[in-house]
Amino acid sequence: RDCRVIHVVDCKLGDWGDWTACSQSCGSGWHSRKRDIAQEAIDGGNRCIGSLEDLRPCQETTDCMFVSRRDCILGPWSSWSVCDGDAQRYRDRSIQQPPAAGGTPCLGALMATESCHIKKKDCQVSEWTSWAECDKTCGGGQAARHRQIIAFPGYGGAPCPSKLMEIHGCNEQLCSVQDCQVGVWTEWGTCSTTCGVGQQMRGRQVIGLRSSDGHGCDTALGETRQCADNPACDIADCEWGDWSDWSGCTCSCDGGQQSRNRHIAKAPRGGGKACEATDSEQVVPCNTQACEAQEVCQDGKFDPWSDWSPCSGTCSGGVTFRTRKVATMADACGQPPSGKTREERFC
Repeated sequence: RDCRVIHVVDCKLGDWGDWTACSQSCGSGWHSRKRDIAQEAIDGGNRCIGSLEDLRPCQETTDCMFVSRRDCILGPWSSWSVCDGDAQRYRDRSIQQPPAAGGTPCLGALMATESCHIKKKDCQVSEWTSWAECDKTCGGGQAARHRQIIAFPGYGGAPCPSKLMEIHGCNEQLCSVQDCQVGVWTEWGTCSTTCGVGQQMRGRQVIGLRSSDGHGCDTALGETRQCADNPACDIADCEWGDWSDWSGCTCSCDGGQQSRNRHIAKAPRGGGKACEATDSEQVVPCNTQACEAQEVCQDGKFDPWSDWSPCSGTCSGGVTFRTRKVATMADACGQPPSGKTREERFC
């Protein structure tokens, strides 16, 4: 939680517990009960005052025979403990002599607590620091100063102030206005071609950005123009290259294909003629003779299953089986028969 905000909370004692059974089966005895501190005091709240254990005489006991009457005696109180972190101290006492044969029971607490009488402690803060330097030299900025907590409050003392920092405006005068600036043009670049029509380019860069109130750059950063002194190019017509060799046939029989291609060997320039629109690839049939007849492969086959054999046992379970033989063997290129030659099952 925020240490600068004080939340004062008073100490609270919890509810009493149930009474215990009587300390004596005859004569005079007592019941006891206890309670705890349910809420410790916070930030100087009021401390708890009152006993944490209580006694009362038993009402249901009977007289004991052959025992002389004896009254209950409480021992002296111990010294008060030192004050703990919550400004609470404690003391206790014990039963020095329990009652007997109808003696008077003990009455009173066995443990007690009270608030330590400590003087209230107010919050202490330092003096304000000097104002810090403004974060801007013009155009409106901010400066700050602060103070800090030297000692937090205690035992109900005055809380700390909520304001530990202050900010105010500074240097609100306008800054000087500066517009965007561009540099000088570079020299014209080389021409894009060595003959005929070509282009050359030049450029420039932004060398100064505008201020918040200045004008931005709104001008060209690059230019292009036609080359002025390029000589005329020689005139040359387009030329096709030679055909490549025929490729291999795609099939060895029953008809296949083979192909060849060519590319433009020389592109036109200087206004020369374009290449004639004609084929750049040719395809012809090949190996059109019929393929020889192929050998027919024969796969292996099984005979039908035999009948199941008699069961191996007449009671308590047994095993029966059946078999089958290969009726046709596979040839050199055929597949062998697939499956088992013997099957078994319980009977």
